[in-house]
This record gives sequence, structure tokens and C-alpha cells, in this order.
Amino acid sequence: MYAETAKATATNNRRRADRLKVHLPVRVSGTDADRRKWNEMSKTIDISRTGVTVQMRTLVKHGMVLYVTLPLPSKLRAHGYSDPSYNVYAL
Repeated sequence: MYAETAKATATNNRRRADRLKVHLPVRVSGTDADRRKWNEMSKTIDISRTGVTVQMRTLVKHGMVLYVTLPLPSKLRAHGYSDPSYNVYAL
């Protein structure tokens, strides 16, 4: 796994946790406006204890509920420390 601290884009970084540039496989699932379920395999761009940036092909609108599954390192998890993959709902 490749990891380095992501550079802050502004001098007044308000993030609660530092972002790490980590490229991990991720599965994102959701429901579109027509209530059709979809899922996509992708990869992360950066991660932290409080969030993740994912590169996706599917258009995701602000406020959508997504189900995210990825092999997150245990020190970045909020729960499921011994599970092989980290599963969480995201907004």
C-alpha cells in the first residue's frame, strides 16, 4: 500500500484529520433517481479517519446515500477493526 500525507490546498486547512494519498480498491453501491440499484468498483484517491475521496464513473449527486466497502487499514477505521473489509454508509 502506498501512502503519503496529502498536501493542503489552502493555508487554513479545517480538516479534523489529515488525508493520506492511498490507492485502495473500493465498491460503491447506490440507487439512482429511478430507484434502480447500481454498484461500481473503483479506487480511492485519498483517505482519512473521517472521509474518503473516490474516483468514480457514476455521477453521484450531493445528498445521495451510498454504501461503501473497502479494505481500510484498522487504524483508519471507526468500527469493525478485525473485519477483512470496512463497510459503511456515506452521504
